[in-house]
Amino acid sequence: MKESIRRLIRILVKMAEEGVLGEEIRVTRQEYEQLPGEIAVLIQAVADLYEPEDSGLEENLQIQDLFCQLLIVTFREADRIDKNISHALLSSFIKDYPDVAESCLAPQLSYLMESMLGYKEVAKSGNRILVWQQLKSLFLAYNEFINALLGFMIPCLLVTKGNSLSLDIFQQPYANRIEKLNSLTGGEQGAYYLIGRFAEPKIRNAIGHGSIWLDSEAAKVRYIEGRKARREYELDLTEFLAKATSGYYLGRGYFAAISTIIVMIDGTELAKSFLPNHLVRVFNFETEE
Repeated sequence: MKESIRRLIRILVKMAEEGVLGEEIRVTRQEYEQLPGEIAVLIQAVADLYEPEDSGLEENLQIQDLFCQLLIVTFREADRIDKNISHALLSSFIKDYPDVAESCLAPQLSYLMESMLGYKEVAKSGNRILVWQQLKSLFLAYNEFINALLGFMIPCLLVTKGNSLSLDIFQQPYANRIEKLNSLTGGEQGAYYLIGRFAEPKIRNAIGHGSIWLDSEAAKVRYIEGRKARREYELDLTEFLAKATSGYYLGRGYFAAISTIIVMIDGTELAKSFLPNHLVRVFNFETEE
């Protein structure tokens, strides 16, 4: 665990330096380097990720916070039963799931952060082709992240629900992973509804296969789904834009969650007091009942 913490902190500092977690973190780069100890860096990362943003982005921060809490709960409940499984989720950014090669989330998270930076660069350019291309990249990136993360979350949910552990989920396509999540958590009526609302396996596949296009006049995104019985679907451009840009905050919520969990596991009581109070309460749910 100690080495995993060190690796995570080195990555967080690098991401802070490059601004991939947000411009406000880039500004505090020197603060990160001067913080006393590894836990302090994680506390600063959580604080920066929860820093209020420009007006109009409050909903995105709410999405980030809800996703952060979901991951903390997922870890917390699985950790009571099988620490190997819970700690696989905790280390998922830098380590593969045991016996599942190339399953760690570093590629997907890097792609997500880079796609958001690219979108921000071209969003104000006025070049509709560049904006559309980067928007597709961002939409694909957050769905690739969800797809990979479910490989680590579903084993946690399986053991929490008393089901036998199976690694078959890593062999399943994206849509099947979503179906499994819904069956374990109650779908739209369950606590994990946020993931279902953002997950778009059909559009993700269409982007990957190049069978998606922008209908500018109608303000629609149109795409083809299916190999044999091919069918055309459409989505309002505003919804496509909203999901793509808000999906980035799922990645931020992930970083906030794993940083919070490590502080709660290895930090002193003083260190824990610097975390957002509601995240501490979520982690300590059992002791407050």
